[in-house]
Amino acid sequence: MVIVRICALFSLCALGTYHLARALAAQCVGARCDNYLFATLLLPLTLALAVATGLLAIAAARRRGQGHWLGLLIGSTLVTGLGSLASLYVFRDSPDTFVAIVTALLVLLPLLALLHSFSSAGPAPRAAP
Repeated sequence: MVIVRICALFSLCALGTYHLARALAAQCVGARCDNYLFATLLLPLTLALAVATGLLAIAAARRRGQGHWLGLLIGSTLVTGLGSLASLYVFRDSPDTFVAIVTALLVLLPLLALLHSFSSAGPAPRAAP
């Protein structure tokens, strides 16, 4: 479960970095704005990390036989992956709306995976008498 937590935190950090770079690029003027072009690559990277996090969490839930978590994680992975691609198509002429919707989708899956990783830790082992 540690790898799920690490991937989830990396996804959230990549999303935060994207929004920070986007805010800095919005205030930029001139040729030095080219320095912020890397920020456009952070959103697809975040999507890939989020889907990888979902797949790892799905595998962990399957190993532990947690059917209710398995359904939630599969559903949120599909919504995050396919919803992001669908919103790219639907909102291709409105980048601000696209970023807002994808941000909501990209936050959902890592948070759900984190919640799963902490709630499924199981009870503490009992000490032998």
